[in-house]
Amino acid sequence: MSGAVTTKIGRLKMLAARRDGTVLAKITTMAFGTGTTAATINDTKLEHECIRVPITYGTPPDDITLVYVGRIPVNSQADHSVITEAAIFDSDGDMIARKVFGGKAKDPEDVFDLYWNEVF
Repeated sequence: MSGAVTTKIGRLKMLAARRDGTVLAKITTMAFGTGTTAATINDTKLEHECIRVPITYGTPPDDITLVYVGRIPVNSQADHSVITEAAIFDSDGDMIARKVFGGKAKDPEDVFDLYWNEVF
């Protein structure tokens, strides 16, 4: 899987948190899509969003990694899609990071889990 690109809005929010003590909004959802354009800091949405799901947290491999898990359930609007992009969004609805990767087919009977590691 390719590396994630933190968006400009994500970077500006982190800058404000460090500079002014602004509270960062929690990461709450992960979106999946079929776009293939390389991720950039100026991204604000997926190229072709199929589905957005709430995130859960996975088991971190160490004490400096946060693991977000996005699960596409069986029989979803992403069925019959080849998933090639994903993004995480905060509770304000802002895209914080996006990644593009090799295609993964989503069939109706499949559950599709994506584990997204954010290393600090």
